[in-house]
Amino acid sequence: MSFWKIVLLALLTCSSLFVFISCGDNGTDPDDNGNDTTGDTTDTVAPFIFSWNPADGETEVSRAATLWVSICDTGGYASGLNPDSIWMNVNSVAVIPSLITNSCGGLDLRYIPPSQFDLGETIYVDVTAEDMAGHRANGSANFYIEIGDTFSLDIDSLPPLDGFASRSRPDGFTTKALYFSSPTSGSYVELSGSPYHLSFSPKRSWLLYDPYPDGDIYAENPSLGARLQFTSDIIEEKYPALSPDGHTLAFGRSEDIILYNFQTEEERVLASSSQGGRELEFSPDGQYLAYRSGSGSYNPKLFIRNVSDGDNITYTTIYNDVSSFDWSHTHNGIACVVTGNRLYYWNVEGGSYPQLLRSADNIQFTAFDGMDNIYFVEKYPSGDRILKSSISGPPSIVIDLTSESATVEALCASEYGDIIFSKRSGSSFTLEYLTSGNTSSTSITSSVGQTIQLQWY
Repeated sequence: MSFWKIVLLALLTCSSLFVFISCGDNGTDPDDNGNDTTGDTTDTVAPFIFSWNPADGETEVSRAATLWVSICDTGGYASGLNPDSIWMNVNSVAVIPSLITNSCGGLDLRYIPPSQFDLGETIYVDVTAEDMAGHRANGSANFYIEIGDTFSLDIDSLPPLDGFASRSRPDGFTTKALYFSSPTSGSYVELSGSPYHLSFSPKRSWLLYDPYPDGDIYAENPSLGARLQFTSDIIEEKYPALSPDGHTLAFGRSEDIILYNFQTEEERVLASSSQGGRELEFSPDGQYLAYRSGSGSYNPKLFIRNVSDGDNITYTTIYNDVSSFDWSHTHNGIACVVTGNRLYYWNVEGGSYPQLLRSADNIQFTAFDGMDNIYFVEKYPSGDRILKSSISGPPSIVIDLTSESATVEALCASEYGDIIFSKRSGSSFTLEYLTSGNTSSTSITSSVGQTIQLQWY
């Protein structure tokens, strides 16, 4: 399996690039007459490139960089540059720069790109100019567009994304990954492919997903238009999760749970089973990795593995038939729904047994906010209710949808206790936004169809 080496390879490549300038002379001796050169006034000195901006080989250049190059024409009898002879190529495409007279008898070529460059892109620039005597200067430079500080060791360093993301079925059974630029806006960006799973990086700089049929794992920053490919194996890889420090990527490949370290570029198998794993999620300190595994039952087993040695430490009471789970944002505590009728909370390293928070006929979904409140859904024939509980209980009703005969299809919570959920009323689907402390929601959009996963924290 080959990984894109994040940006380290690109940085090394950029640092080794150099400017090559060659000058040609179309004349022979002055005046081409073979006489003594005393008193001749012919331009015999070819123009030359004085500087590049951005500098050749420079890294971390702004996406909106303006390109400058200074071409000088000096000497006792400089004839000046021929504007009609000047051309500039940017990434092998001819562009028309502005020509500005400079202080060294030549011209500055300035090119303002019509749109921003892509993050991580390498820019190749070539220029040619002749003076009026026919002498030519050629030059080239390369530089690198920014991707974020210390990206090679920590991909989670760009400005955080606002909003939320969903996996939805807007058309038939095709699943789409959609990114909403704010918690209240109905406008969204559709990511390519049909993903199995999506998740934000810990600092929300990237959205990780596994589009089908690519079979590989990508990170995307929709706000900036940046997209990175992490895997490229012929075997399908899916269910990505990024460790809290941004250094380790976890994902499923066939029967294996894989950990890949961006710093060491090493890969190891954390665990392996005939049923693989899905919905991978690191604990807040990165010590544990939780996931579900099992294709033979509707609600498979929950595994909580120690990242250092792969040991599974799940209690039997929260091991079988787990339909939903979520880590706390503040400590290594986990909430999960077991057999569809029990909600448990367990402090994984607290030395206590899992605590039963709620027992009801039909419990679905669970999500932590940033204040250790646990949200979940109770389903009834007359309609659903969203409840929340502290880690010690008891639960209380957040919103009651029985008067609308509506059901909840997906649920997520923010750091501050606001929630977004997918609501179904008959055959109609909407995404709903509920601020903390309110008992009625507002509709974000009704255009995305049935939503089966929401991410926002």
